[in-house]
Amino acid sequence: MVPSRPLPLFVYAFLLLTPLAVGQQSSEVAAPVWPQTLVAEVAPLATTMLHLAAWPLAEPPQRIAARELGGEFLQLSEQAPSLINLRRTLLERQLDGYPLCAELVRVNWLVDGTLLVHGATSKVHSWSGEDRIGAEYAATLAQQIFTADWPLTVHASRLEILQLVSGARLCHRVDLLSPASTALSFRVWVDAEFGQVWQITDRCTHSNGQAAVFMPNPVETLNDPNLSDQQDSGSAVPAAAYFAVVLEDLDGSGYMTGTWATTAATPNHSFRANLDFSHNRNGRIFEEALSYYHVTTLQHHLQALGLTARRSAQPINVADRLFGFEYANASYNPSNGVISFGTRGIDFAEDADVVIHEYGHAIHDDVQGGLGNGENGAMSEGYGDWLAAAHSDDALVGEWVGVAIGSGGGFPAVRRVDGMKHYPDDQTGEVHDDGEIWAATLWEIDLMLGHDSAMQLILEAMATMAPSSSMPNAANLLVLAEAQLTNGVNLPYVAGPLLRTGLLDLPAGQPLLEADHRGIRAGDVVTFRLTSPTHAGNNFLVVLSRNAVATAIGAPFHTTLAIGSDLLGLSLSMPALSGQLNAQGRAVFSLTVPAHLPWKTAYFAQAMILDSGNAAIAQTPPLALRAERH
Repeated sequence: MVPSRPLPLFVYAFLLLTPLAVGQQSSEVAAPVWPQTLVAEVAPLATTMLHLAAWPLAEPPQRIAARELGGEFLQLSEQAPSLINLRRTLLERQLDGYPLCAELVRVNWLVDGTLLVHGATSKVHSWSGEDRIGAEYAATLAQQIFTADWPLTVHASRLEILQLVSGARLCHRVDLLSPASTALSFRVWVDAEFGQVWQITDRCTHSNGQAAVFMPNPVETLNDPNLSDQQDSGSAVPAAAYFAVVLEDLDGSGYMTGTWATTAATPNHSFRANLDFSHNRNGRIFEEALSYYHVTTLQHHLQALGLTARRSAQPINVADRLFGFEYANASYNPSNGVISFGTRGIDFAEDADVVIHEYGHAIHDDVQGGLGNGENGAMSEGYGDWLAAAHSDDALVGEWVGVAIGSGGGFPAVRRVDGMKHYPDDQTGEVHDDGEIWAATLWEIDLMLGHDSAMQLILEAMATMAPSSSMPNAANLLVLAEAQLTNGVNLPYVAGPLLRTGLLDLPAGQPLLEADHRGIRAGDVVTFRLTSPTHAGNNFLVVLSRNAVATAIGAPFHTTLAIGSDLLGLSLSMPALSGQLNAQGRAVFSLTVPAHLPWKTAYFAQAMILDSGNAAIAQTPPLALRAERH
């Protein structure tokens, strides 16, 4: 069913689907030189954020922020400690007693005694306006924007200072929710003096696609892109795609309500006195069970890793409607915490990739202390995609959804996390597109460290971020979190992907190895590019391995690689993997991926720059590739 009248323009943007394509020699060196060089280069970037000292935990964070950054602050929240945080708080900058819009600052006491203070640096020193219209009239003005066809109620309202091109103004910030849909939430800024509407923000984060995923989805499980919805028919998906699971932590009420998830936000949510919710996909009960199971399972896994991203009783609505109409999307609403799934076409809550993607937004909201716009919003999309991919151990996200909205060229998927976008060149300003930059970076880190270690690192780094954090900020915070967790042991595996994606600046003299693929298939031609301008004319050797682990190798190289030497002999025998850098310090070479490559096998590559005696005098960070089925 489609609406009988045109929807407002912003709603089309909300519903828009954007599917993406699937397709001199010395004694043995104890460790590579490059990580220390990188730290020296990264540290200056973070000097406005780091203050090294042993600070008492009891000192008020408002006083610390005022001393370090200047200004006055109000504490918004005291968040749970974590693996690298003894204490962490989120503050809001104020001016003349009014909060400044989006001026959020984080104070973290780290386990090594570091005090981390960072966030938006205010450019607002003066403002104009006074409250002449009052909160009630401001709310009326905000509600009138959406007309009777889009009724919205006031969830919260306050006065704050909004920075505009023409100067900062005192505004009423009005948060609106819809009684007709859990997937609608808007924030409106109304001038407190004149009643002018300055800004409107859609607060929901949305993932695009239509999906029906089981463990994680029938298309991936059966390797069959020809499945179709067939009007929610139970027989449309073969029985081999279904998996019997245990729904844990239920409260015994007969509903799917438990410690970590609840489908109580779903109209007429399912009840079974015997707690047996077994059903195939032609009933809403299946979607409730799938959503409950995957959210709870992921939450258990996070806890097993020692993480404190413990979002209790996540509300889930698997049968959302926009004013009675079906729609093809899913969202997380930060105003009420509800994850909502549309039902037009393939019901979105059938796809565990979509479920985990949206739960990624919820976790990001909790751990970071709110969701930001721009690059922070794009990172939220990237976090969701990466988390879904890690949960299912597959680079493709939403294959079942992709049956309907995929590109049509190759195997279907909504998006994939092993793309090759580069920051900032490939930014478009659209959060799902730009989120691919962040997702691919996290995915390569994941390949390097393994899912569990990557999960710990990425969520702990997230816990040091604020809603104002950008991608380069977040990259530096990943490096910082790695130093807290492993004291630099895993730095090569974290910094390499960040360097390749453009989120860290390459230290002077640091060689870099890049490839035009992260995901490889049998028969693919993978092109590598090696750059090292300070070593023009030197010979090089690229080593391949199936292991990402520090390995000391003897003569003639005399170095310690960040990867194994199990395929060193293969590297030595392949002419393409060795050669000479040209006058610009560059080399480009290609390899054809052999047939019968085991699916999901990861391969790691690292280049050594050699002197005349073939001793390694410099080396690149390691690079990760993984064999994919599609």
